[in-house]
Amino acid sequence: MCMKNKSDENASVNGDGDTTKITHRAENAKLSPTGHDELSPTGRGPKSKKSPTYIYHVEIEGGVEGLSLTQLLNENGQLEWSTDVRCKGALLFLDWVCRKYGAKPFRASGALAENYASVFKHPKFVATKRELLPMLAHIGVLIQTAPAAEGYVMLSAEYQLAPAYAAKIHKFTVGLTPKLLSKIKMAEERKERRLGHTHKFRAQLLIDLAKVGLSPVARKILADMHRSTKDTGLQGIIANIDGGRHIVRVDRCGTIGTTISSLRRELKPHLTIAGEPAISCDISHTHHCFLPRLLSNRIEHLAKTDPGRDLSGMQDEHQRFVDVLSGPDYYRHWCKDPSDDAERTAKKGLINSLLNMTNEKCRANGFYQRMRRTFPITWSVVEDIKRKDHRNISKPLQRFTSDAINGALLQLQREDIAAIPQADAIICKTSDQERVRKVIGEHVFKESTGVTCKVNGVSTGTPPIQRRRMPRA
Repeated sequence: MCMKNKSDENASVNGDGDTTKITHRAENAKLSPTGHDELSPTGRGPKSKKSPTYIYHVEIEGGVEGLSLTQLLNENGQLEWSTDVRCKGALLFLDWVCRKYGAKPFRASGALAENYASVFKHPKFVATKRELLPMLAHIGVLIQTAPAAEGYVMLSAEYQLAPAYAAKIHKFTVGLTPKLLSKIKMAEERKERRLGHTHKFRAQLLIDLAKVGLSPVARKILADMHRSTKDTGLQGIIANIDGGRHIVRVDRCGTIGTTISSLRRELKPHLTIAGEPAISCDISHTHHCFLPRLLSNRIEHLAKTDPGRDLSGMQDEHQRFVDVLSGPDYYRHWCKDPSDDAERTAKKGLINSLLNMTNEKCRANGFYQRMRRTFPITWSVVEDIKRKDHRNISKPLQRFTSDAINGALLQLQREDIAAIPQADAIICKTSDQERVRKVIGEHVFKESTGVTCKVNGVSTGTPPIQRRRMPRA
């Protein structure tokens, strides 16, 4: 067997039988900069050439400066937060707090804080706080004044600058890298991206709002209003509509507010969408439609906590109440003479007022006693919610309403129908109103556990959604 050494393997044979190594190096060849004597340009030694670092000096506000914050982090065991980038990210967040709120309490979400300093997904130390807001509260720069709320009301935790730091708010200069500087320059863009991620309807809703206008009739009404009163708020709304500068807000119960939410009642019938007349599709007796949902939730709770309890009476009342609300006219149902329009108007005002009155005032009303005798379990649930504060009843009812409207809005957007939410209504083109009424009806049916609602006084019919199953005894 013939053995070849490495030099034979690395040799090639030319036409004359001469052998030349493939790895042959020419004479006086320059060594690669990766040799032992010359370090690579990307090395970290004293001879290496680093890429230039640009530092921008920016003036910010705060009650604690960089060195003091680093010392606080080290003293409180937050060593991973004391790096230059994370420490300056915390300073930029505190700058936002000081400029916008000062020493006042504020609510900030974890997503907002993460735009300044990212979350530690895999911290090295057990003592490391994973998020920015809890970390600042841990070291004493912030004080948590109220916890987060999640349920019928959705609220971020409330914080406030600690008094020792609120008293020392001042301006100072900090050196920022281009990446950190972009956090200030692109604040609005990052805000829109964050809100768009939280509220999926936001981007399309802003596009649809840009299509909203006012008809010539509205201009005449507006001119008359302007002569009689100098309403600067109304002028601002009209200017925003004409200029296409719209806002979208979502309150703690999920209700969407837009630029036209505060538009005068006289002007709303004269809105246009893409030049076509618009119409508001309003849910009739909205909050009463969701009273069966309160009873349904109570039944589900009792079915879990007390499995042996007989729930048939509660289920029968739930179905009776759903049938009344799904009937021809909920308000006329309570009238002695259903054909009397004046009595219906009076009953409508009384029914809606009683829902938001204190329990003591309600019990003193004879008509309320009649309603309570008809649906005793439902109204006892309502009284339980209003016992400590009669205003508490509005929170779950607003949440159910906003869930139905927001769900309908998303579905309409998927169908390329321009829709503008308005508390318990959706504004749309006149040509789309039939489809919009049907979609609203489907989502109210689902959220209310079976009520076939009326929109603009027109029954939406039983939608093709299975009724929510009630637990059986």
